[in-house]
Amino acid sequence: MRIAIEHDVDAIHTGNGLLENDLQFTKRCQDVGITIVNSEYEGVLKMNKC
Repeated sequence: MRIAIEHDVDAIHTGNGLLENDLQFTKRCQDVGITIVNSEYEGVLKMNKC
């Protein structure tokens, strides 16, 4: 996250695995204005609301 912020990254593709299901990472990206590029992104948000 630090590197992404330092380099003014505006989007991150989380791939398949650990980051894809990490709600804290997803929220941190939202907080700093980084878009998550991943087909499962909405599912992760819904899954973590339960």
